Amino acid sequence: MPSSTSSSNDEARLEGRRFARAALLWGLLFIGCYTAWFVLAAPTVTTFQNHSARNISRAENFLHGDLGGAVLVGSSLTQLIPAEALGDGVYNMGFSRESALTGLSIVAQAPNAPTMVVIEANYILREANEAFVSDRLAPLTYHLKDTVPVFQVAAQPMNIVLSALRADYGRSSDQKMKDQVDPEMLQVMLKTRLADFATPPEPQALDNAIATLKGHVNTLRERGTQVLLLLMPVEPALEATPYAEAVRTALYEAFPRERVPWIDTTRSAPYRTTDSEHLLFADAWDIGQRIARHVS
Repeated sequence: MPSSTSSSNDEARLEGRRFARAALLWGLLFIGCYTAWFVLAAPTVTTFQNHSARNISRAENFLHGDLGGAVLVGSSLTQLIPAEALGDGVYNMGFSRESALTGLSIVAQAPNAPTMVVIEANYILREANEAFVSDRLAPLTYHLKDTVPVFQVAAQPMNIVLSALRADYGRSSDQKMKDQVDPEMLQVMLKTRLADFATPPEPQALDNAIATLKGHVNTLRERGTQVLLLLMPVEPALEATPYAEAVRTALYEAFPRERVPWIDTTRSAPYRTTDSEHLLFADAWDIGQRIARHVS
């Protein structure tokens, strides 16, 4: 009886090993086929399940793509600048709900330094998302995604499907160019942001933010990267608040225009926003073209 039980257990373990081996082989075959399709088909992935997935994909494109040229780092203010306005020479790594310091940390630590970095400096008091940065640069997953691109977020089937659907049913650039401001919505949002910006930042916090920004700029320069700075236009009333004026003054003192190149955003007509901070499509396009001209 014990011999029969032992034999049954051995057969069960052997069968389990066969099943695991078969599952592994089929899994590798699927990954290989999917990788080949993804590389050959090169689907355009522009729509993601959520803002976190989009942020991850933007970072992965920078780290694992053959982009070269210049990279733009920033918050949601620059995240919405159309890629077509920037052209092929500038890659947009603006992150929704993050500051430029998150993208800047990635660029400063990336294995390959870009030739130029444009830094949106509006939200430098938001600290870098170090967990996000370390996840993108973790050696094991970094090399895996570098070798097998289907492990990148853009290769997830749902994001590919969403991008295909949007290509068929999304609004064109020409349609977006005709967007107008909703005055009532704008005033509601502006009132809230004016209250948020009514007092200047705590001096020590602002000093720390400037020091962090300077540290990244120095690191990039040591790696041979040229640095340009950008303050994205917002509603004039918001730019005149104590908070915005304090940040702007500190930035110009730390990075004087006679020594550090800034993207010029002056024009006769004020930039238009949807919510006091995020530009209309046509105005974001204008900023993108200004960056492209400065970079070229």
